[in-house]
Amino acid sequence: FSRPLGGFVLAREVAGEAEILTVAVADKFARSGLGWRLMQSAAREAMMRGASSCQSFSGQSFSGQSFSRPPEA
Repeated sequence: FSRPLGGFVLAREVAGEAEILTVAVADKFARSGLGWRLMQSAAREAMMRGASSCQSFSGQSFSGQSFSRPPEA
């Protein structure tokens, strides 16, 4: 890369279920909303690939964030 990374997200999608495994943000960008934007981007990408839901976990406990596609009528 020509410039240092501000952060990254590691996610996976298997059988229609997506999971955000890791989100990391450089100290320089802490508290700027970058981590949240990375999570939103990963969830959006998972939905585009066909996932019906995406959940995030942080360390020992569930972070309380989950994204689900509305049921089709």
